[in-house]
Amino acid sequence: MANDKIRARDTARALYESGRMTIRQVAAEIGVSSRTVERWSATDGWARVKNTPELSERAHRVASRLAEIPEDAKPEERRKVVDAVTEQQAVDERAALLVRHRREWQYPRALLVEAIKGRDTEKAKIAKAAAETTRIIQSGERLAWGLDTDAGTKVQVVIERE
Repeated sequence: MANDKIRARDTARALYESGRMTIRQVAAEIGVSSRTVERWSATDGWARVKNTPELSERAHRVASRLAEIPEDAKPEERRKVVDAVTEQQAVDERAALLVRHRREWQYPRALLVEAIKGRDTEKAKIAKAAAETTRIIQSGERLAWGLDTDAGTKVQVVIERE
């Protein structure tokens, strides 16, 4: 009985993550409720495979750049082109992350403004908790994405007086 549930859950995950079926379709296929599949998805952190059009677009960009290289080009020249395209993709993804991080700070700020206007200490505590949680999550994301690689460098300020 338990093995059947595990197999059903694994099958549901495979069907969902392949990107071909919705939660309802997966639930119907497995023979469980859509709520059960939603709960499994949330608990296990299911994620769909990136959609094919996006991957195709990236491949076209690389192919277009490679087509500009002469046929007799060395393999390292080809590799530089692919690296440049890949690097640009990484830059774009990190920029999108930074934009999201900046937008996320609007919510704790709005909570704080509301708390101050209403002189409500409970709302202020919620604003503080939201800000701390946002900071913790974003710090983890920044580490995971390698955005704070220069955090250990020191800046020296020299003040010259006459």
